[in-house]
Amino acid sequence: MLEKMSQPVLENHPLGFLATLYNPEKPLSAEISNSNLSVWHLLKDSTDDSRDSWQKKANVGSSFPDEVYYFHPIAFIDHLKKINPIIQKGDKGKVVEELQIRITGFGGCLATVTFDDQTEKCVKQFQTDYMERTGDEISGIVDVETMEAIDKLGKDYPVNFDDLKCTSCTCSGFGQGRYKDKTFDSEKIKKFQKDTMSFTDSEADGLLETKKQHGHNPPINLKATSWWIFENDGINFPQSYNKDMASSANESGNHYEYPGIHRSLLWAVRGIMFYLKKSYEQDKLSVGEISSGYRCWENNKSNRRTSTNHMGKAIDLWINKNGSRPIAFNEKKAACDKVRELVETKMNGQVRWANTDRISLEPGTTGWATTWVHLDVRTYNRRKYLKDSFFCKKLADLNGKPLKELKK
Repeated sequence: MLEKMSQPVLENHPLGFLATLYNPEKPLSAEISNSNLSVWHLLKDSTDDSRDSWQKKANVGSSFPDEVYYFHPIAFIDHLKKINPIIQKGDKGKVVEELQIRITGFGGCLATVTFDDQTEKCVKQFQTDYMERTGDEISGIVDVETMEAIDKLGKDYPVNFDDLKCTSCTCSGFGQGRYKDKTFDSEKIKKFQKDTMSFTDSEADGLLETKKQHGHNPPINLKATSWWIFENDGINFPQSYNKDMASSANESGNHYEYPGIHRSLLWAVRGIMFYLKKSYEQDKLSVGEISSGYRCWENNKSNRRTSTNHMGKAIDLWINKNGSRPIAFNEKKAACDKVRELVETKMNGQVRWANTDRISLEPGTTGWATTWVHLDVRTYNRRKYLKDSFFCKKLADLNGKPLKELKK
């Protein structure tokens, strides 16, 4: 029977699997079919010292000069994983973390390093919305096609890092890495409030910005006093400050100039770009420009600011309608409200900062982000999701290597 075979085949056999190979010196394509099997790669790459005990080589005569191999089923499965990699529930590691970052815009996925229930849900959303899969094709398993689609998302929606750079001439565009794990000392602020601003004990709250300060009589230049506190050793390690766990309260006072913009934040922007083009096409909306990206401490000082969100954790977007930013206030606000709604429904986002580990939005009400969209990750767990490795300064680092390459 073997003599009659005219092309490679794969079939069950008592010794394992039977396969033939045309030319061991020139491996065939890695795709397996009835006529195409690269057994040579399997044998050559095997590191099992006992492979000779289960690998049997047989010559079948001059009429069929190719060689025949029997090989172990486990080795065959390992080989399949190499040529057709998948990422699925239960997997762990760097490739899972990368996957999670890149699908932030589809369910607000967190980079937990473990392929958990949330990751599976976000993958299914991506397969449904971006890949337009239906039925059983929405598997939640990241096959090669899904990996390639995620990488395509990055190519289809580029990010201009020149727009993200800080406008201060004293830094390289993304701060200088100063003030790691430092924040304002609330006790020093309280003392300043009482000694300089005539606050009572009950009024002194240790916060830089309160209604009482804004409405103080006589008027107090709050931003100027804030900088007096900052420049006179107002930053310290207060006991109430937890440098491991982030919350909207203490992370907003974290003075650290993070090394770039958070990658999850920028992949979320790609999600916004995609959904505006597809699901909100009737509104004719698109992301215009990044109106505010990185702002280092020198930038803050020159503009009399004390906020820290824009030190890598936040970006502001202008939203276009019909290709340009609306002129009328009401039209600008309506466009931004639509995007805020998108982030809430498609990315598990929240307005304000009530819950941890969520993409957050400034509200669109008076005094906040009425005519732009503010996104930030300031409620992310600092130890888990605000590590330096999550931040980037250039497009290549944002995109990373292809997922299929990382999986190998």
